[in-house]
Order: sequence, then C-alpha cells, then structure tokens
Amino acid sequence: MVPLKSNAFTLLLISLLATSAVVLAANIPLGSTLYASDPNSKWTSPNGTTLSFISDPVDPTSGVSLFAAITFNSIPIWKAGGSSASVNSSAILRLVASGDL
Repeated sequence: MVPLKSNAFTLLLISLLATSAVVLAANIPLGSTLYASDPNSKWTSPNGTTLSFISDPVDPTSGVSLFAAITFNSIPIWKAGGSSASVNSSAILRLVASGDL
C-alpha cells in the first residue's frame, strides 16, 4: 500500500504540470503566425524552448532548406517530418482561432 502523503504529492504534481501546460499555451495569442522568411519569427516558452523555422540542422550553411523545429538554447531537439519536410521561405505556421496549428 502506498502512503497517503505520496498519493497527495503525486496528485499535486500532476495538477501543477497540467496547469503549467495551459499557462504556456496561453502565452501564444490565437491567430499568431510564424513566417519562415523572418529569422526573428518564433514562439518562445517560459522554460526557454522555441518553435521556429530553422536551417537544416545537418547542414546549417545550406540556407535553402528550412524546417519547423523546436530548439532549446539554440540546439534543435525536434524537427518536423524528417528530411522530406523542408520548406522554402514562403512557408508559415499559424495558430488558428480553434487552437489548431
């Protein structure tokens, strides 16, 4: 049997994590747009992760291939779709009114 204090702590931790996810999402206004053509166009969370378009992390000098990616301290930790998901500078990401990206 798990002690009651441990269960209460677990529930508190889960509640805090769920609440922080809602707060983080609230920092990006619905209708916001990221533009691949603008290197300063990015959404940054309070914990320092950033969603933006970046040059190919394998060949950052290419400049031609851009990817939607999440970075932390400018280090890519995830990019959309692998090598076949590259886009040109006319690409956008928009957070529409329904909350969909």
